[in-house]
Amino acid sequence: MEIFRHIEDRNISLPKPILTLGNFDGIHLGHQALLQRVVEDAKTCGGRSVVLTFEPHPLKILAPERAPELILTHKDKMILLDSFGVDTVIIQPFNPSFANVEAEEFVRRYLVERLGVRKMWVGRDLRFG
Repeated sequence: MEIFRHIEDRNISLPKPILTLGNFDGIHLGHQALLQRVVEDAKTCGGRSVVLTFEPHPLKILAPERAPELILTHKDKMILLDSFGVDTVIIQPFNPSFANVEAEEFVRRYLVERLGVRKMWVGRDLRFG
């Protein structure tokens, strides 16, 4: 599994990326279903399964008083993602500047132009922008 530490890393080259994004702390059953779909879709189309996650947890920046204690260490999260067959993990630093990126710009600039995402799977409770 490849791991990149920033979405703008110039070494990222993803043929036909199928992506999911979120924190994936604990990797509960909903996360597992998303990961399985991403991995299966990537295999079907000859692409790469990609997880875009954030560090620190966005609530540490947006609402520190509501930030949850993490269930998994960073290392354990990477081990679990790898065990699901994920090809690539991008760990995006989450800071006030990144938090201020509008949703449309995030999709256009990062998901479409930078990564060339073909398909994206997300949970029902995902919000961004």
